[in-house]
Amino acid sequence: MLFRSVEFGAWDGVFLSNTRALVEQQGYRAVLIEGDPERFARLVANSLEGRVFPINAWVAVDGPTSLDALLVSTPIPRDFDLLSIDVDGIDIHLWRSLSNYRPRIVCIEFNPTIPHRVSFVQPPDPTVQWGSSARAIVELASAKGYDLVACTNVNLIFTPSELTPAVLGE
Repeated sequence: MLFRSVEFGAWDGVFLSNTRALVEQQGYRAVLIEGDPERFARLVANSLEGRVFPINAWVAVDGPTSLDALLVSTPIPRDFDLLSIDVDGIDIHLWRSLSNYRPRIVCIEFNPTIPHRVSFVQPPDPTVQWGSSARAIVELASAKGYDLVACTNVNLIFTPSELTPAVLGE
């Protein structure tokens, strides 16, 4: 079975995880990335043997811990199924920096307190935890060739434009 999902801001691999059910119930294999050492230790302890490739790193916009740089050392294919971005702040900048991979689904956190008509991008500073507006993330997605297909209270879900008709049953 191939590795099919990537989640960063993975916490302990269970708490508020967007990929745990896929790993447990659907047989997915996941690359889980967590920067906090204590959370990472719990992530490793909670990992299902052989189904999780854990990485202890803070994902950065560029350099040796950029998402592209981290993923190149993993078994994840370039067109994997699910990318879950949840770092409480620079989410939009991290997705913008991803260039060598094209996930079939992107789930990304946004700041729901910002009105939908406002296009706001927080500074690319990981110490700031404002998050970006839904509109700004939709604009980035469009530029990357993705369409919005669903929304939760705090997450936007996108697919590549070429897959959208199939996803929406059109």
